[in-house]
Amino acid sequence: MIKMNVDVQNEKKSYKIDTLQVKDFYLKIKIANIRKTLQENESLNKELCLDPVRHPQLFNMKTFVRALEDIAEVEQEKMF
Repeated sequence: MIKMNVDVQNEKKSYKIDTLQVKDFYLKIKIANIRKTLQENESLNKELCLDPVRHPQLFNMKTFVRALEDIAEVEQEKMF
């Protein structure tokens, strides 16, 4: 479901990044029994989306992975 090297435009230039559709993310976490519904979390979408105006339905995987690493680090610190 992750699309690799997608060409994404902004006002000035084009970037190649890895993306994930927001709807696919919520489907995956429902299938994994992390959430019971497919209802999207608006604040999470705004934080992780590529651009709230131009690309509100795409997650930048680099940002997404960084957020997961931060969560794992905090949880690791809590264990000790």
